[in-house]
Amino acid sequence: GGQSFTGTFAARVDTVAAPANGTLLSSTATATGGNSSGATASVDVLVSTADLSLGMVSQSNPVAPGGAQSYSLEFGNPGSVSAPAAVLTVPVPPGTSFVSATGGGTLVGGEVEWAIGALPPGGSGQRGVVVQVNASLATGSFITATANLREAATGLSRARATAATAVLANAGTGLAITATPDPVRPGELVQYAVTVTNRTSVGTPYRVEA
Repeated sequence: GGQSFTGTFAARVDTVAAPANGTLLSSTATATGGNSSGATASVDVLVSTADLSLGMVSQSNPVAPGGAQSYSLEFGNPGSVSAPAAVLTVPVPPGTSFVSATGGGTLVGGEVEWAIGALPPGGSGQRGVVVQVNASLATGSFITATANLREAATGLSRARATAATAVLANAGTGLAITATPDPVRPGELVQYAVTVTNRTSVGTPYRVEA
């Protein structure tokens, strides 16, 4: 009881019938066990041949209700040609409120936004954002944040990243799933991580499917 387990698996994007650029690959995980009603979680991965990269890390996991959560974001252009002007956005996760952002980030319509500008070959940068977890948020739930690096002119998504954080647990079942890299190219492996949390005080066998 009160413990978590993380399992991983990989899936290769098809090259024979390669998904078109902009395709979203959706995956759903389910967890059932004991007398729990179970839980489900989903994640999307974007198919794109863009060369931009984006990473997102939550600084605290788990986090307490009412606590602050900081996210660190790193982006770059590992390609050989300059990338068009980009905008980095992070919607404020449900169950949280915006506190602050580094690097000139501002809150616009419920999401934190940075004007990145054009990225030369090898160019990179870092940004950060802090949110406050609602004190009334149910313990055992998950906070999922998603970052999106998109072209400023067209709105086309060039890279995405997600981070899932558990709120201190005490009842039921919690489940989160993340996927990297995002975007992914045809022929590349997508690495999935599924975390199930037994929020009760009693040991429970679980079956997790994705």
